[in-house]
Amino acid sequence: ATRLRFPPATVLGAQGFGAAIGNIICPHNIVAAAATVGAQRQEGQILRRTVPLAAAALTVGGAMSGVLTLVM
Repeated sequence: ATRLRFPPATVLGAQGFGAAIGNIICPHNIVAAAATVGAQRQEGQILRRTVPLAAAALTVGGAMSGVLTLVM
């Protein structure tokens, strides 16, 4: 970030945000959550419902991070 003259705190925040969104659609987490709530064998359905929401959040968060990186 510093080599590109971007604010390190903003880039670090964007990295953490991206990791959190990736964690939402992580197959291991979906399997564990499904097992916890008794929804075994429904992991595919859970993932199909989760991916569009994750994509929307990633789009909004990515745009916000891009704007903050350029403004700061």
